Amino acid sequence: MKGKYKNLNLEERKIIEEMVRTNKPFEQIALKLGRSPSAISKEIRRNGGRKVYSALEAQKRADCQALNKGGNYGNVKKLTNQNLTMSDRVEKIEFQVEIIFDIIKSLESRFNGC
Repeated sequence: MKGKYKNLNLEERKIIEEMVRTNKPFEQIALKLGRSPSAISKEIRRNGGRKVYSALEAQKRADCQALNKGGNYGNVKKLTNQNLTMSDRVEKIEFQVEIIFDIIKSLESRFNGC
């Protein structure tokens, strides 16, 4: 694949999720999306592997990383409190709380019974 790297979007991640569920090889997924098999492999591995890959969770993780890095990830830019309305600030906090809650739930299930 030649050219500048373009980040995966939610629609592409949904295709990946569907093809992973039907046990398609990385090469076939890559061909459908016009990506390299390596990019598909890394995306799936980075987000829990074939057994647990979720397009929505992968997108949420990518968006969160983009916000934390302060870069531009697709259409997501770093948001500072200076350029946010009050409702945007509340929405940002709610999103962060949701991510924290998901992490806690994941840890609880992982360490349940210890």
